[in-house]
Amino acid sequence: MKHLPVFALSLLLLTSTTLFAEWKIDAPADKIEGPLKGELYGAPFTLGKAEWSDAALRIESADKLGNWPATSLVIFVKPGEQKEWVITPDSDKSPAVHMKFAKKGAKFPGTLTYSGEYSMRLTVLSETADSAKLAIHISLPDYKKSHLIGEFEAKVVRKK
Repeated sequence: MKHLPVFALSLLLLTSTTLFAEWKIDAPADKIEGPLKGELYGAPFTLGKAEWSDAALRIESADKLGNWPATSLVIFVKPGEQKEWVITPDSDKSPAVHMKFAKKGAKFPGTLTYSGEYSMRLTVLSETADSAKLAIHISLPDYKKSHLIGEFEAKVVRKK
């Protein structure tokens, strides 16, 4: 009975480590496998669609709140620019990232903007004129420990 507080504390530490196992703000994972998963602003993320335009990569959740995706990320990187981005909080140049999240009763989604202080590995695994297979691990510095990790396909949308 007197070991119960130690056991409870150990269980709490193990649970909190497991809960944010993919959130790694110091540096992104070296190896990224499996389908895209994670949490954005406290909401579990299921991929709805991804588009990569001349201006940015947009990753939207399948879940909706009204007319808006429940959550989305907009990462300002361009197709064809390079094959891999590795960002750490102390990187000199980091692409801007907008995290959007829908809120009940709001007419527009909330937006948090990051121009640094996050970690990300974004790798182009393959690319055609119409689509790109990508791998990402991104961890954002919000208090809810937003993160995504995994592979996904994005539709490439270029102006003609």
